[in-house]
Amino acid sequence: MMRRYIRDRKLYLSFLAVTVIILTAVPFLYETYDKVCRYMTILVLFSGFALMIPDHLRYRKTVRELEKTAGIPFPDAPLPEGITDEPQRLYADLIRQYRQEYEELKEQTDSVSRDLRDTYILWAHQIKTPIAAMRLLLEDKQDPQLNEQLFHIEEYVNQLLYYFRSESISGDFVIRSCSVDEVVRAALRKYSVIFIRRKLKLEYEPVDLQVDTDEKWLGFVVEQLLSNATKYTQSGGIRIYGKDGCLVIEDTGIGIAPEDLKRIFEKGYTGLNGRQEHRSTGLGLYLCREILKKLGHDIRIESEAGKGTRAVIVFDPENSSGT
Repeated sequence: MMRRYIRDRKLYLSFLAVTVIILTAVPFLYETYDKVCRYMTILVLFSGFALMIPDHLRYRKTVRELEKTAGIPFPDAPLPEGITDEPQRLYADLIRQYRQEYEELKEQTDSVSRDLRDTYILWAHQIKTPIAAMRLLLEDKQDPQLNEQLFHIEEYVNQLLYYFRSESISGDFVIRSCSVDEVVRAALRKYSVIFIRRKLKLEYEPVDLQVDTDEKWLGFVVEQLLSNATKYTQSGGIRIYGKDGCLVIEDTGIGIAPEDLKRIFEKGYTGLNGRQEHRSTGLGLYLCREILKKLGHDIRIESEAGKGTRAVIVFDPENSSGT
């Protein structure tokens, strides 16, 4: 810090050095340099450095306060105390003005965001009514293809609802001991129409696991993983089993390209498969990871292009030995 202080006060130190040189050189040139001149030079040096002590203390205090606020977000960062210089005071006034404008803009943005979110949620709830009516109308027609497309519409509406709810997900949690098999069976009943329509083979081995979690949100995650598995599996089947305290959902689908594998949890990222199939929103796996993270769980995706994908839900990441 001393080096920075000296660098910032180089003009003052240069003036002090020039003053000392003049007090020494001028009497010396006129051959009048005596004890008085020497005492004056020492007095000027002593006074100059003595005045720097309180200035250095104020400088060090201000720098330390600024260093403490370096990692604090702009709206919450306190202004340094002990401001005495007019330029510093003007900078502080500017910061207060910018902070006030920031808070006003943030409030406006948050208000617009809340209104937009409420509108989407209301729309998603309202659209469920015509979806339910269409499902009833299609029951007599026995058209598997139409039923599947209606199923996907409802799936995307639910995904949108869960996406907006995930912003304040913790307040919706009901944590209790849940049977993983019950959650998986409920998801399989929902997706049975897709298995039948696609003629996909299902191998389900009960995992016999009880975990402390939220049944509804865990069910959404399992449904999203089943959605991905059925969406990208044209032949073969899906295997669900437990291993080392984890739930594994494995398919024989088209797999994931290596360059996409490291980005599959990014919000909005669809990857090569999503661009080719034109059916990916880029939200499913992002939501899965965010939900599981807040539930205290984890997720891993292992895949190889052309050889299928394995999704692993790790219920206890700290004690997991892997799969």
